[in-house]
Amino acid sequence: MILIMAANSTLPTLFFDPDKHPDSTLKAFNDFIESFELRYRALYPEPPKVSLEAAISRWQLCQEDEKSRLSADEYDKIKEELQSSDRVAKMLGMFSAKRFYQDWVSAEPNEKNRTKMKWDGFLAKMRAFYRPTENLTLKNYHFRQIVQHEEETFTAFCNRVDAEAKHCQLNCESETCTAESTAIRDQIVIGTVNSTIREEALMKSWDLATLRREGMRVESAQKSGAELAGDNVRQVGKYSMKQKKQLATKKKIQCYSCGESVTNIRAHRDKQCKGLQNKCAKCSKVGHLPQVCRSASVSKVDDCQDELPTEQETQPTYTVNIFRINTVKRVLPEYIVKANPLGFARVGSYPILIAIDSSGLY
Repeated sequence: MILIMAANSTLPTLFFDPDKHPDSTLKAFNDFIESFELRYRALYPEPPKVSLEAAISRWQLCQEDEKSRLSADEYDKIKEELQSSDRVAKMLGMFSAKRFYQDWVSAEPNEKNRTKMKWDGFLAKMRAFYRPTENLTLKNYHFRQIVQHEEETFTAFCNRVDAEAKHCQLNCESETCTAESTAIRDQIVIGTVNSTIREEALMKSWDLATLRREGMRVESAQKSGAELAGDNVRQVGKYSMKQKKQLATKKKIQCYSCGESVTNIRAHRDKQCKGLQNKCAKCSKVGHLPQVCRSASVSKVDDCQDELPTEQETQPTYTVNIFRINTVKRVLPEYIVKANPLGFARVGSYPILIAIDSSGLY
């Protein structure tokens, strides 16, 4: 079965070509007929007007009493017969390839019978003609291999399993046979990717109708719960399965009072920081722990009259017009350093913190 776009319409046109399905022609034909009948009823709810009027006139000519009136049941019968013949004509002339008409001629060599053939007889002939292309063992094997795709909703998966089961002839001749529904239920339970649905179905022995109804409910509840919890949920426009994605971790900042890496520096300093009230054992100042003490890393500043270092010596240092400041171990948070480049210098016996501004004009 092939879907092509009509030239003057957004509605896709159904088209059947047996050459496209050499190994499974009967299965493709049955799938096509299911879609074709839905499309025909939507596009042609009434038989052709000329044909209907001609059929009514012919009926009146066959009546002995010229004043006889057509009853509702007789009208419906005439209408159904016209639509049955019209389906065959449109199928052969508008919705199939030339190869399909050749197969129809092979299936019914008698031209007179082909002309009078109704829809049900037409389908029976073509199914019998394509039946040799069907391998029932292979169809059953493929049915047992069906699993739910990652992007497939539970409802769509159930529909796919149900459609494939129709080609496997699982039911017996008895009208009360439940072999097909049991096989469909088992394959849905085995093939679903939702472990909650599988466990519930096995524990409560759901039948097929209950499995489909409760499975939709479980999947919908999982999606809603994930949205309320703030998890990222894969959206496909239906009851989509939850696809958990690891949330990006926030960048941590090092506290310059205690050295701990935190994600919220303000909340940390307000409640948890151990260095704010601590007296440093190295510099005797209150406000930080010894291991992050900045005074211990400050180098003595040479006199400004000293000879400037060579290019190789200046690699680890910064030069300003007053002092030469050696690089120190960075202990300040990254956001402070980026906003205000800082350095340490010593004037006499007093260490001072200075901000380096290179954007001014001198």
